[in-house]
Amino acid sequence: MNNHHLVPSVSRWLLSMGSLLSELQDCLAIEPADLNARMLEGNLFAERRDTEHAAAVFRDVLRRKPKSAEAHNNLGLVWLDEGKIDLARLEKL
Repeated sequence: MNNHHLVPSVSRWLLSMGSLLSELQDCLAIEPADLNARMLEGNLFAERRDTEHAAAVFRDVLRRKPKSAEAHNNLGLVWLDEGKIDLARLEKL
């Protein structure tokens, strides 16, 4: 099966994700306490498979809001993506 027709669509999607991440980081420079924006930032990093940055963002959210079920869940998913099952289990509330 030939999927070459998907390459331009995927490329555009990756570029738009990078643009969104850049704009979101500009917003966070102005309003760094916005945890919803930080969660979105972490999700974008995770979507790009940038697990190091995604984990750092989710840990930052948890530092500020320790009982955030969403942040625990997303950090657990990042650990699973990295094969760190023991760390993923620790994110269970």
